[in-house]
Amino acid sequence: MFDSPPAHIERWRTGSDGEKATTRQLRPLLKQGWALYNDIETEHGNIDHVLVGPAGIFMLGSKRLAGEARVEAGKLVVRWLEDPEDGYENDSIACRARGAAATLHAALKSAGLDVWVQGVVVLWANFDQRSI
Repeated sequence: MFDSPPAHIERWRTGSDGEKATTRQLRPLLKQGWALYNDIETEHGNIDHVLVGPAGIFMLGSKRLAGEARVEAGKLVVRWLEDPEDGYENDSIACRARGAAATLHAALKSAGLDVWVQGVVVLWANFDQRSI
């Protein structure tokens, strides 16, 4: 009981591990002229990563998930490895990513830069579909 941190601390640590993994994977792009901004505070929470480069601007939300993940009918479905019949579904993850990208687009536009921002969800999990 005393060996484990409270659940909210463990969730924060798991989320932080996902964000660090994404940063490590994106780091080689910095040598190719890309810029990476991490953990940007907004009035609606934070944006994990903003990647800016020749191909455009990308808002990335990183998620480290326990279990087997897949996308079905636009919903993220996660099943626990130890009990594949149990898990959860998240039907708002894509919508939240699009909303964060739109918020960033609006902020950039108000600063005089009218550019498209592509929202991306990065999943660190067992994810056989690879890309959706």
